[in-house]
Amino acid sequence: MERSNKKEELKEEKIENKNVKVYLLVIQFFLSIITLGFVIAFMFNDGLMAYLQISLALTLIVIGINNIVVYKRKVLPVVYFLMGAGLVMLAIITILGV
Repeated sequence: MERSNKKEELKEEKIENKNVKVYLLVIQFFLSIITLGFVIAFMFNDGLMAYLQISLALTLIVIGINNIVVYKRKVLPVVYFLMGAGLVMLAIITILGV
């Protein structure tokens, strides 16, 4: 009995993990589309630089999370997190006009 309960718990855990992975990949997809839209819009309007930087930063951070959760990578997510944090700082500087 105990063994079958553990198997059922493991199955439920795998299903939950799979759902989380799918949601993260969907979020990355939509953020990538939004970022692409900001890139195209930025070509015509220079005032969208801060929005583009924030969108790209969020996309990079979600890519880093996906690299850890979905692809089980160790080193590359650090690069994505650092780039995302740098872009957030640049966006703040752009918004403040420093």
